[in-house]
Amino acid sequence: MLERWREEVAGVVLVQEKKAVVQKLAQERGWKVPFVADEDGALLRVLNAYFLPRAYGFSPDGRLVWKQERVGMDELTVIREVVEAVKGKAYAHKVFNRKPAWAHALEDKPSKRERKGGVR
Repeated sequence: MLERWREEVAGVVLVQEKKAVVQKLAQERGWKVPFVADEDGALLRVLNAYFLPRAYGFSPDGRLVWKQERVGMDELTVIREVVEAVKGKAYAHKVFNRKPAWAHALEDKPSKRERKGGVR
């Protein structure tokens, strides 16, 4: 999912921990988003991060456009909210709420039962 948006938005997870510990955690959990290990908490203080880990979203030109305000957000929700911040709610709604192509294909095809004449 993250690969789809890489050209339009950027994000980072900021963690107050040693780099080796965060690398291990990222590998174990399969994190696809970049992370910053802020061992002494200097960045966290500047960004007023009151819970950890906390995600931040950036526009392609590097502006901070979004910061995680809720604990425990899944990756898709984070990406959607960053896309909303960069592209607008209408764009995000159109992209994230559209039916997948396979769903449209199913609507256009009769079911096996319909093809056999079993539907009344």
